[in-house]
Amino acid sequence: MENKMLDNKIETFMMVAHLKSYTKAAESLFISQPAVSQQIRQLEEEFGVKLFNYEKRKLFLTTEGKELLKFAESVKVQTKNIKIKMKLSDKQSSPLNFATTFSLSNNVSTL
Repeated sequence: MENKMLDNKIETFMMVAHLKSYTKAAESLFISQPAVSQQIRQLEEEFGVKLFNYEKRKLFLTTEGKELLKFAESVKVQTKNIKIKMKLSDKQSSPLNFATTFSLSNNVSTL
């Protein structure tokens, strides 16, 4: 997974929400379907809300699930942006060089 700042359970939730399938999410994440179910159940317990509903054998996000998805996607975008900004900042800075007299450099190197 590209975005390690998000909890694995949130990444799993996002995958289920986008694919609308626990099985397809498991395949995509290279984990078992019961592991996906367990992670979603843990999130629901942690937040005290139901995230998905089945209607006529189709998976739908609840209102709370939609809010969590919107928030998680926002965090993912913000994380990506800060990583880009930090990489650009790192490339734009130049090394800091110091010059000293011979006697001062001998004293500093022994500290």
